Amino acid sequence: MAHAHDVRIQTPPTRFRLRALAAARDVLNDAMFNGSPTLTTVESHTQGEPTRILVNGLSTLDDEPSAAKVRDKLITTYDDVRKMLMLEPRGHRDMFGAILFKPTRPDADLGVVFTDSGGYLNMCGHGSIGVSTFAVESGLVTGPYESFADIADDDIDVHLDTPSGLITVTVHVRDHAVQNATLTNVPSFVVRNEIVIHIDQPEIPVKEVTATIAFGGSFFALVDFDALGLGYDIDAAHAQPISDIGMAILEAARQQISVKHPLVDVSGVDLVEFGQYSRETGHYRNGVVFGSHQVDRSPCGTGTSAKLAMLVARGAMGIGDRAVFESITGSRFLGSPIRSTTVSQYPAVIPQITGKAFITGVSTYRLDDTDIYPQGFLV
Repeated sequence: MAHAHDVRIQTPPTRFRLRALAAARDVLNDAMFNGSPTLTTVESHTQGEPTRILVNGLSTLDDEPSAAKVRDKLITTYDDVRKMLMLEPRGHRDMFGAILFKPTRPDADLGVVFTDSGGYLNMCGHGSIGVSTFAVESGLVTGPYESFADIADDDIDVHLDTPSGLITVTVHVRDHAVQNATLTNVPSFVVRNEIVIHIDQPEIPVKEVTATIAFGGSFFALVDFDALGLGYDIDAAHAQPISDIGMAILEAARQQISVKHPLVDVSGVDLVEFGQYSRETGHYRNGVVFGSHQVDRSPCGTGTSAKLAMLVARGAMGIGDRAVFESITGSRFLGSPIRSTTVSQYPAVIPQITGKAFITGVSTYRLDDTDIYPQGFLV
């Protein structure tokens, strides 16, 4: 029986394998792909949640004046690219992505807009950690060093231009390897505290939900999971009912709640985060629902940022305190509100989130013009 470590053994390529590699290159150059752009992605996951990073194929995005305008162009002109990469049969309902572009501001290293199975997100914590880890490991961003190989023990800042503003991810390199990364997010704040959302779906077991609306890069409806009285915990075994209830709350929140960031072009509730607190461990558990019935496998960086703002506003955490935030899979982020600030009339905090991303592969996509599912589908 083959073991997992066997794939690490390097052996000289056989004639068959050389022919197979050549055949794969020939397929991509075949006439069936005439007129199709080549899309190159880097595959990664951050604490269990995927980020498919589009690094090549949309150079027309590089002339826009702002990250928000890039997002709008993706929505109006290139949404077929998102659908092709996110949806089945090339993706799946819970796929997540990042589209890189030339930054629109001089203080950024890269521009990025985030995607999911339902559309676009203005900011993403796990995705930012994934993009920045790729940027450093690949040598795209290496600070004062010539290459990644020259970095022994140092912290490399990656500045990302997003529709929610400039964010910084500090990639921690130790002994020539990325140990983890720390996201310093945009200012996060509470906009509506404990408002009631009415659910009018017969199949959903709750009819009224109390939520706090907070911004952590996107607007979240933060819901106390135990207050719903469902009789189970936030865990992978209950991902489906959590998704169903979360989407019902999200749809209702979008209809009943109007929110707009006072300084950047971001509006509307985009995600629901269920929260539980464990008195046994002292950890918080997050269950985040978004997109088209997606459930975050990571603890969610932007959701954790929004929750940090809420916890500080309620006096449950202080500036400089740190807490562990767990996902439905049990993976963890370390979160801390590092300082206070304001966003227009709102008291706010600057959150820091630490986690680890893993690069899992590189993919090349081209589209056969006879493909029956060029833009994908969801089941």
